[in-house]
Amino acid sequence: MRNTTFRWIAGLAVSAAAVLGHAGSARAQAVPPFGIPCNSVGVSGIAYVRGINCRLMNVDGYTRRFVVWVPLAGVPANSPAVFMFHGGSGTGEDFLRTSGWRQKADQESFIAIFPTAVEHFILDHQRFSTHWNDYPAAFEIHPNKRPAGYPATSPWPADDVKFIRRIAGDVIQHALVDPHRVFVAGFSNGGGLCARLGVEASDVIAAVACHTGGLKEVHDTVAGHRNLSAFFTLGTRDDNALDVVNDYLSHLGLPPIAELPLDPSILDRIPQIKTQVVTNLDSFNLAAAPITSTTGATTTQLHAQTPQPGNNDGNEFFVTFLDDVTHQYPNGTNNPFGFNVPDFAWPFFVQHPRP
Repeated sequence: MRNTTFRWIAGLAVSAAAVLGHAGSARAQAVPPFGIPCNSVGVSGIAYVRGINCRLMNVDGYTRRFVVWVPLAGVPANSPAVFMFHGGSGTGEDFLRTSGWRQKADQESFIAIFPTAVEHFILDHQRFSTHWNDYPAAFEIHPNKRPAGYPATSPWPADDVKFIRRIAGDVIQHALVDPHRVFVAGFSNGGGLCARLGVEASDVIAAVACHTGGLKEVHDTVAGHRNLSAFFTLGTRDDNALDVVNDYLSHLGLPPIAELPLDPSILDRIPQIKTQVVTNLDSFNLAAAPITSTTGATTTQLHAQTPQPGNNDGNEFFVTFLDDVTHQYPNGTNNPFGFNVPDFAWPFFVQHPRP
């Protein structure tokens, strides 16, 4: 995606804003580079309309894109907003269609935001693919190969924290979003960015809900920022988790497992799972909090909470294991798992606005 696209849509933005207005809708049109029907097309800084808003934004000299869904029934002023980050190789347009957050926005009257990552050259796959700059990204991408048009002097990997901060500011101003209720969800590599924003952007983000992605090492909340509440989910048949656990079992001469257990006492004896939980607890300043567990027929939930100084919302941490779920983002509408992650995450978001 080159900056010529940015300039082309910049010209279109003026007519789009004038014709569509903030509260109306218009005949959808498919516009590159989005590839989907858009009710409003343009650059950041213009009003949002009901329906699919396709936006371009220049960040560090490179054109970035995101899609904002405003329910067709409209939303009141000062409504919440939820970011949803796709997994590696995905796009925001994919997750507008498949994540379930568009439908949840319709049900609960909030705005849903679906950004797209920059393409990075992935070392494992030896090809360019969209990839968020989570904490491991620097070790997973080629340090010198950049997509066409990406400035040699701009940050690399791409500065996604800056990108999300700027989108948040745009929707707060131009979609009248409540600045205290901007939330973040993510899947896989997008779950990693979700967790990173919890550490680095808690002055903007109210709470995070990350699926199959978290912090692999301790990253303390940025100095001067609050420790926010975090909600993590993981499928018991997630290949990424099982590969790590089974590699460990293989070194011990033990047989592999096909699924993580729901029994919390057994989970606690799996070093890789316990380390992951403790790492996230440390990062969100909850290491000293007691962990309680609740196990049902198809889920196990671990929970920690402590009134640490500065944690004005009680600073809660959840990890929920979902039975039989593979490395997918289950949304209840297009999957066989019977789970809807937005149904888990939304009540958590409602309970944790930013002070």
